[in-house]
Amino acid sequence: MSTLKKYSAIPFILLTAALLSACGDRPKVDQVNARLVELRNSPQGRIEPLPNYPEPLIAEYTQQRQRDPFTPSQLLLQTIASSSPLAPDLSRPRTALEQWDLNQLTFRGSMQRGGDIRGLILAPDNQLFTVRTGDKMGRDHGTITHISGSTITLREVVSDISGQWQEREQQLFISR
Repeated sequence: MSTLKKYSAIPFILLTAALLSACGDRPKVDQVNARLVELRNSPQGRIEPLPNYPEPLIAEYTQQRQRDPFTPSQLLLQTIASSSPLAPDLSRPRTALEQWDLNQLTFRGSMQRGGDIRGLILAPDNQLFTVRTGDKMGRDHGTITHISGSTITLREVVSDISGQWQEREQQLFISR
């Protein structure tokens, strides 16, 4: 027999041996399955019942009607307001657009006649308002400083953690 024929038969012999050896594990699989059935049919051990816990105490929150501790009192705000040149006039009546947060208001468009430009603001209650430079808007004492065809710029006055008044600029972008 030539060397070439002898080596070409080796893969065939190895494959046949692998297949035959796989068939030989069947009795072991049957033994494992039988043992599993036996273990499932005879559970061992005992699970203890849950302990009795006392009924939880239901606490009543009695300070529900008191002022939120994270919101400064009006007296404190008035004291701070009188000491800072940036402080807003807290005694001034608020406009209709000052009852909502700025992120609840939607800039819907603008109108212009000559040099006078007005913005159209849609409130959450579906009322449409016209605004111009100098109008008040938002809960953070915002004053409109500029209106363009695509944005409204405001200057807001907010108190920081220490109670000092700070200015910040905000913008509303047109949304359709």
